[in-house]
Amino acid sequence: MEINVITPPTYRRPDLQNKTIEVEEGKTLQQFMADVKLANSSVAYAIINQQKAKMTQELKHGDQVSFIPMMAGG
Repeated sequence: MEINVITPPTYRRPDLQNKTIEVEEGKTLQQFMADVKLANSSVAYAIINQQKAKMTQELKHGDQVSFIPMMAGG
């Protein structure tokens, strides 16, 4: 199945910016993040279809997944 992944440019992950990605049926958000080597510590929260998502949420065909990064500044 395919999901659409959108990340802000600050992630510096062009492989995850506005891409359609093939994932296995039944994969959770946590498992997907591990597959693409996206550390939990770099994500403030994730959004699936404009709703804040839990890491245990199962992905479905056509989902739009966005990752909001942790921010630091000074």
